[in-house]
Amino acid sequence: MRTDTFIESVFDAEVVRDVMGEHTEVNPCTIFYTASNKMGGDQMSSVAAPWEFTTLEAKLAAAIYLKKLANKAFSSLCGLKDENGDWLETGAQDAYFEAVANETGCHVDLGKAQYTQMRRLRAVEKTVKGLLIDATKA
Repeated sequence: MRTDTFIESVFDAEVVRDVMGEHTEVNPCTIFYTASNKMGGDQMSSVAAPWEFTTLEAKLAAAIYLKKLANKAFSSLCGLKDENGDWLETGAQDAYFEAVANETGCHVDLGKAQYTQMRRLRAVEKTVKGLLIDATKA
């Protein structure tokens, strides 16, 4: 769908509808993956994306929405950020690491899924920053 506006409710309804068709469960990660795929990936660059935003404003709004979903997905895998994407206070991070260390008996490393999601989150954040720079130039 080519559009010059991003309407979160319409996009979100399509994502939620399609999550079960693409994944075996609905969770913050599968919602993010489905939304990202619809926008052309984390950097919104795929030519085959079902949703194509034709204005900078729509691209930016979509990227900010994708960033929100990426943060929710990351926070669901790793207790370092809350669902709004804010880093937890140092004390809360220390408590998380201590709890995990007590469960595993060793120091804490990000798991493969956590690391992968962190990389995707960083890619989305980079996309948003680039679009913000473009918006200030316009």
